[in-house]
Amino acid sequence: MLPSLGTSRAVAAASWQKALVVAARSAGGAAPSVAPSPQTQRRRQHLPFQIHRFSSSLSEDGDDIGREIDPPAKVVTRATLAEQIAEEHDMTAAKSRRIVDSVLDGIVESLSGAGGEETVVRLSSFGIFDRRLQASRKVRNPRTGEVLTSVAKQRVRFRASKGFKDAVNDI
Repeated sequence: MLPSLGTSRAVAAASWQKALVVAARSAGGAAPSVAPSPQTQRRRQHLPFQIHRFSSSLSEDGDDIGREIDPPAKVVTRATLAEQIAEEHDMTAAKSRRIVDSVLDGIVESLSGAGGEETVVRLSSFGIFDRRLQASRKVRNPRTGEVLTSVAKQRVRFRASKGFKDAVNDI
């Protein structure tokens, strides 16, 4: 999940930029370019995710007339899956929810390793779920710069099957 500024800070930043543009245009100048600081640019280079930014189109009086933004992704939840199964197989929503919950809980229980043995969940034409031990390693607190040692922990990995990849890529 991507970090956010929070609504109040985002609104304050947007209104500050809008006021800056209105002031510059009323003084007869062009809208100023608000570039990120060098420190912010360096920080963004090391982020493990992509920050989605939007650009705002402002009219002459500074009103927001449109935004260019990546369209939001369609989110599929347990409830959405249960609804689709209920519609396709003419069953009640409650029964399809129990089926979805049972399948997902079965995968989690299998990977939790209750018996102490290594388990792999292999679903043909879909993929393989397994877990790997991530060894302890040295990590750095980005705020303080303090070097710490993380604890060893289990990581869940999913590898999509060839059929799954082909279906996603419409091959």
